[in-house]
Amino acid sequence: MIFSDIVSYHSRINVVSCTKNVINMIKILNEIDNIDSLKYGNSIYLLHKLTRNNIDIITSIVISNTLFSEFLKNKVIRNNNVKKLENLLNDEFENEKEIYLQTSFFNNIPGFPTNIKIENNIEIILDTIKSIYNTWFETRAKAYRITHSLKDSNTFPAIIIQPHITNIYSLVSRCPQTGENTNVANYNNNIHNLVSNFKNVYFEELKKIENILGYPIKIYFSDIKKIRICKIEKEVMTNEAYWFSINELHENGIMNDFQYLSNINIGMISKFVGYRPNRNANLITCSGLPASSGIQIGKLIFPNAQLSKHNIDKFVFACNEATPEDFELIHKCGAAFSGRGGMTSHLAVMSRGIGIPCVTSAKINVNDIDRTITVNNIIFNEFDNVVVNGNNGEISVSKDAILLDPHYDKAHKSDKYLNRAFKLIQKVTNNTSYFKKLSVESQLHIAKLKNQFKNIGY
Repeated sequence: MIFSDIVSYHSRINVVSCTKNVINMIKILNEIDNIDSLKYGNSIYLLHKLTRNNIDIITSIVISNTLFSEFLKNKVIRNNNVKKLENLLNDEFENEKEIYLQTSFFNNIPGFPTNIKIENNIEIILDTIKSIYNTWFETRAKAYRITHSLKDSNTFPAIIIQPHITNIYSLVSRCPQTGENTNVANYNNNIHNLVSNFKNVYFEELKKIENILGYPIKIYFSDIKKIRICKIEKEVMTNEAYWFSINELHENGIMNDFQYLSNINIGMISKFVGYRPNRNANLITCSGLPASSGIQIGKLIFPNAQLSKHNIDKFVFACNEATPEDFELIHKCGAAFSGRGGMTSHLAVMSRGIGIPCVTSAKINVNDIDRTITVNNIIFNEFDNVVVNGNNGEISVSKDAILLDPHYDKAHKSDKYLNRAFKLIQKVTNNTSYFKKLSVESQLHIAKLKNQFKNIGY
């Protein structure tokens, strides 16, 4: 039998659902292990986790994405669901003229309407919910799901309904530049701390919530005297501050090894600094002036080269000094270099204009007549392989095929945090029985972290 029910309780989460099985799940939502974030999204998941740990939240009605699953089939919301929602709104928000709607996702989709203030009227509320639901069918949302390889069912919207509160305050648990706990001495340094003065109760509450969730957080609350949470989200911090924070939480036993690794993203380990030619290609390298940025591999050609219309190779134009007559040929090339000229030479200006890498004043002897170049006393012929790096002014030439390898550098200046993380990755992956019990997503995340460490020489 299919039916819908809505359960309500003050300072607790209330969930609109469509099946008896879901109602049974609602009764145990305060048990952390059984919270289904797929149905309620991360925003609701976090609020439930707080209620489980006796943190006050503002009275909320949450519509699970099961209702959207039903809407997906016939584009309507059933009358019994409408009646249940209307009754609940009358019970909980009878004296509220305006209410506040937010969306909650397991996998966030950009472009969805959220944080919507509307009149407390069932018809307006239903229209707004349908508008949120219909956004899921739009091209932008569909394209995002496809390009990010997201399952449709993991992107169904759940909805939070709360009374509209005029004065909303916010606090972050840590300084986003240093990672230190927010306190009376530093709270004024952060625009996200929207309180007139910092009280000891704030410090204790922030620390308690951070310990519950296991990472730095930002809270929104409605009462400056007694914190009642409206919304909670992960704090945005610098990599330096986040490393400091998660290491402190891990050292204090708030995070276990797996939680620690889950909070590390690849951007905290390494940073991409560009491509470099593979050193196995017997490269001869020289330098010049970086006249137009970018990096490109191609076949060496000279002025007046005859190119087939069907040739799909990339070419690198070489000359002593370019002239306006060379523009048509340069336009067909992926990069260019010259033995003379500067940053404002014809070749430099043309290359920047069409957006191709260029190096000028290269330490190369270019012979336009013999159609050769000489680098370090080695002669190379037309259609040999060249790499032009317009970022640093480097030119590499080889008679062998050349491949570009991505080059990474450490994203953090201190080895202390990187070494700690790498040792934990080894510990987790070496424990085969433990590693196999992790979800596929978790295994993939740890594998990606390990690969980033490999990129920086670990």
